[in-house]
Amino acid sequence: MTQLILRGVILVPSADLDAVNAEPINHLRLTQAEVGCVTFEVSQCEINPLRFEVYEVFTDKVAF
Repeated sequence: MTQLILRGVILVPSADLDAVNAEPINHLRLTQAEVGCVTFEVSQCEINPLRFEVYEVFTDKVAF
């Protein structure tokens, strides 16, 4: 079986930044609880705080 890997960037509007920063633990918990989620990582860019790097690994396309 082939894993599905997602790597990308999310650009958050400045008006939504506080709301996004208030939810990382909850979002992490919910995503990791999804069946087939192997890895889920989100990191905020130090240079541009509106940019978030996302990396996810799922067991397969169906799980994604």
